[in-house]
Order: sequence, then structure tokens, then C-alpha cells
Amino acid sequence: MKQYFLLATGLFLVFGLSCNGEMLIQGPQSWIQVAEFKVVEFPYANLIYTGTTIAPRNPTYPQDTEGIPLFEYNGERYYHPLTIAQRMFHDLDSYAQTQDVFYLNRVKRFSQKLEALAIRPDDIPFYPLPFDFALHGDAEYTEKAPWYSGIAHGRILSMYARIYMITGEQKYRDLADQVFRSMVVLADGTERPWVACLDDDGYFWVEEYPWQPITEVLNGFMVAVFAFYDYFLITHSPVSEFYLNASLTTLKHYVADYRNPGEPSAYCLLHRVQSVGYHLMHIDFLKYTYQITEDPYFSAMADSFYADYHE
Repeated sequence: MKQYFLLATGLFLVFGLSCNGEMLIQGPQSWIQVAEFKVVEFPYANLIYTGTTIAPRNPTYPQDTEGIPLFEYNGERYYHPLTIAQRMFHDLDSYAQTQDVFYLNRVKRFSQKLEALAIRPDDIPFYPLPFDFALHGDAEYTEKAPWYSGIAHGRILSMYARIYMITGEQKYRDLADQVFRSMVVLADGTERPWVACLDDDGYFWVEEYPWQPITEVLNGFMVAVFAFYDYFLITHSPVSEFYLNASLTTLKHYVADYRNPGEPSAYCLLHRVQSVGYHLMHIDFLKYTYQITEDPYFSAMADSFYADYHE
């Protein structure tokens, strides 16, 4: 295990010791835990969330008058960045399979809406959720609008990386670069938006529900891991490799803590609420993590989660 010291230099941080280059990150001086992992580079067709059914040309999901997906919550409809990104994933994969530009054009139109919704402190995009949300229905843990979710940012980063993989259009590489920056801006105790933080032991987290104390939601964090992987595939930069390794280091260090032997795993470490659906997702995500790293620990943990509970 290596520790890298993040040294504050104005708005950005520089990482030293055996690393080289600037880190596009903001926050206090701190140590970050990073191990090195093998990275198996998959083509688009072998990435997670590909090979899906073809999206309908006339979908029935909630949408506005321009066809932009909407999220229904407590009897109201909202623009939810994760909902929009998920629809983009489906349409992009439909384009990859069919080469029907209808789907690619719809992806681009949804992207325009996402960027119109974003705020940009210091030219870094954050995608607001415009409704209050109580995690696990507990009013004590209510995110107040507008708030920002690491899982949404992760899906958006993956989405832009994949558009660039398929089309080669520089615009989407540039957007991916911008979203990546939003995912490495560390919480600093101010009102500045954030989705990333370090825990007390120097492990790097991307939080689905940014909160103090941090919630450490497993599926949301793993979506961020896969986003860093997709971003590394299009950049091969030291910065992208650093954060991919940092997120994998956190996952390897903590994933066993989510186990409930003989029962479904915990959704998050703060509350340890159990969900069969998310437990099964954890298993699939761990299998994929093994595929992209060939680290046998992740395969063993997938087997352990499966042995604890499966349907």
C-alpha cells in the first residue's frame, strides 16, 4: 500500500512521492491510500451495461414535451440527472448495436439538457437533484434540494466516455474531462458542492448521498469505480489511473465490511440497511470488478456474497 500526500497549491492539489503530475482536485492537505491494480482494457462491447435490448423509439417513460426523461417522486415530476443518464446509456447501446442515428441524436439531445441543468462553480459541472430526499425514509438524513449525487456523476462520466469511444467527437471527451474533475473535488467543509471525500484513514470515496458522517453506499461507489475505469480507457492519463487505483483500493479495503454472513449485504456502512435487490447487484458488480482487474480477491468476495444469500 502506498500513501500519497495531496499538497494544496491554490485551487488544485499536486500529488508527490513516486507520482508525477498535477491532480485536478480541490480540498485540504491530506493523505490518500492507493495500491496499484492491473487494468484489463475491454472494448465497448464487453463493458458493463452493454448488449441490452434495443430502446423503443417512442418510449412510455415519463417525459416532458421535448421528450426529456422525467423522474416521478412524491407525486411530482423532476429532471433527475441519473434518470437522464440511464436513458442515455440505453440509447447509446442501441446505437452501438444498430448504427441507427436516431438513437445517437437522442443521446446528444439528452446531453444538451444535462449540461443546461448543471451549475459550474470554478468551471466544474455539478448536476443538481431538485427535490428533498430522506435516505431510507429517515428524516434525520434528508438531502435538501439542490443536492448532488456521486452515482449520477459516475453515470454521466461513463456516458461521456462511451460517447467519445464510439463517435470520436472531441466535445464528449471534453465533457468527460469536466465531469471527472467534479468527481475528485474533495469535501472541504464549506458550501461548495461535492461528491468525493476522504475518510479518516485516507481512503477515497465518491458518495451517492453526500453527508457527514459519510454513508458509504456500496452500489453508488462502485458505479463511480466503473466510471473511473471508462475514463481511463479513453485517456490513459496518470490522473485517471491514479483515481481508478484509489477507488479500487477503497473497495478492496472495505468491501468485506458490507457482508452479513448468511444474509443479504448492507446497502451502506452507516445504516447497514439490507436490500435483496442491491445485494444481488453487489455480486454482479464484484464479478465485473474481477474481470477488469483480474484481482482474485474481488472474485472471492463475489462468491462470499453469493454464499451469504442468493435467489
